[in-house]
Amino acid sequence: TIADADENTKVLMLNINKTWLDKEGDFFTDSANVFTSMLMWYLKILSDKYDYDVCSFPHLVALSTFESTEILFLILKEYTDLKPKMKPFSEALEKGALEQLAGQVSSAGIALAKISSIELNYILTGDDFTLDLNNPLAPKVLCVGNNPDRKQTYGAPIGLILTKISKTINRQKQLPSMFMIDEFPSVYIRGIEDL
Repeated sequence: TIADADENTKVLMLNINKTWLDKEGDFFTDSANVFTSMLMWYLKILSDKYDYDVCSFPHLVALSTFESTEILFLILKEYTDLKPKMKPFSEALEKGALEQLAGQVSSAGIALAKISSIELNYILTGDDFTLDLNNPLAPKVLCVGNNPDRKQTYGAPIGLILTKISKTINRQKQLPSMFMIDEFPSVYIRGIEDL
């Protein structure tokens, strides 16, 4: 859902920029989150429409650094689901506040570019693995590790994966499970206090 895109974006962005935890409500921080959420939902719309999965991390990074912000916003404006999120961006575009708009968009693009890597693109593309680890019909064991030399780069997707797992394993009629986190100091896991 679009709410999932919002949640995923917050987790991803807060893992990239831990200082943003203290800046929630800040114009540029919130703008970057809303913009990234719109891009994520747009990729989901495209994936559903064309039955080809482009809703992936590398596609999100590529779209966030799209050459023409104006063209991108004209495309996004056409989708009903995105209109409420587009309003502040559309107004800035209509008023010719291109510097402000560039700042809003760049905050997201720079954050995502910081963690872009070929290895992450490979790992975070495709649908060969689901995070329903304690599904009685297909139980799994997942071990995710970070690299001390690339803690900043890998921490964001690891935080997102752990956040999604913490919600998935906490459902009724699933197998008992264990959730061990060795990476706890290096990642932000939204809602961990509820697990």
